[in-house]
Parts: sequence; C-alpha cells; structure tokens
Amino acid sequence: MLSNDPRPIMHLSREEFHDMMIFRQTVEFKCVELAVTHATDDDIRQLEEALNNMLNPQR
Repeated sequence: MLSNDPRPIMHLSREEFHDMMIFRQTVEFKCVELAVTHATDDDIRQLEEALNNMLNPQR
C-alpha cells in the first residue's frame, strides 16, 4: 500500500527492535570513531557551527 505519509510504517517485535538498536549502536559508534580519527580543523568548525545553529536557531 502506497502512502504520502513520510513516516515509515514499521511493525517490529520487541526482539527485532532490540536487534535493530544493537546494529545502529555498532554502526553509529564506529562512524563516530572514524569521524574523530579523521576530522580536520575545518570539519570540527563545521560541526561546532551546526551544533550552535541547532541550539540557537534563528527565528
């Protein structure tokens, strides 16, 4: 069934949800490790700018 709703339809069992969270944690932690290892000064500046924009959005 197709829908215009942008939210995904997910019906996960408790076990499937747990497995998905373990997978995400594994992948996301490795991504953070790689980013920290290879980040340039400009990368850090861009991350700081993005964080500041999220914490202090201009209205």
